Amino acid sequence: MNNIKKDQKFLYVDNLRVFLIILIIMLHIAITYGASGRWYYYEHTENLLSVVLLTVFCAVVQSFSLGFFFMIAGFFTPGPYSRKGAKDYMKGRIKRLGIPFLFYCFLINPAILHILFVVLKKKSITFWNYFGSVRYGL
Repeated sequence: MNNIKKDQKFLYVDNLRVFLIILIIMLHIAITYGASGRWYYYEHTENLLSVVLLTVFCAVVQSFSLGFFFMIAGFFTPGPYSRKGAKDYMKGRIKRLGIPFLFYCFLINPAILHILFVVLKKKSITFWNYFGSVRYGL
């Protein structure tokens, strides 16, 4: 176990996290403007050089960024886990990560998809009709 005090702050880790977050934002921008990948909106380009460069950038960033985030999280897990115990630690994780995840899955993402459908397809359709008929084919 590492001997990290509760109040101990590692500024270099915060700087690393900020750098990784900036790279992730740049990755999503790259996907928007030509790199291969999945994202809400695409600006299609015929410029092969930009497509190749943006795709290479995305491949490099994706090759290490998520793993780096998991490594940082794993480094700081033993302290809170040993202080709180398994049950309280997991309840805190579910509250801190699970609630925002569900909020995104059931409110934010569906709203974005509906707005994009209405704007890009230029069709007027209610939110519930979109998800009942267009999105899920009900």
